[in-house]
Amino acid sequence: QKMVASIINRYQNEYSHLREILSRGMQPIDIEESKKIAKFILETIKQNDKQQYKALVKSIGK
Repeated sequence: QKMVASIINRYQNEYSHLREILSRGMQPIDIEESKKIAKFILETIKQNDKQQYKALVKSIGK
């Protein structure tokens, strides 16, 4: 899980500071990496907070 946390932190930092380095925002986002991170986050919410996960799913109409 430390490795996953490291990847998520890197990804978050990479794309959260686009104002500071505009050229970074011009590069394409790694879609596959984004999907893996999103799946991991959703599975973690589902395992750790079922009520929150159900509310999220309901809020998006699934």
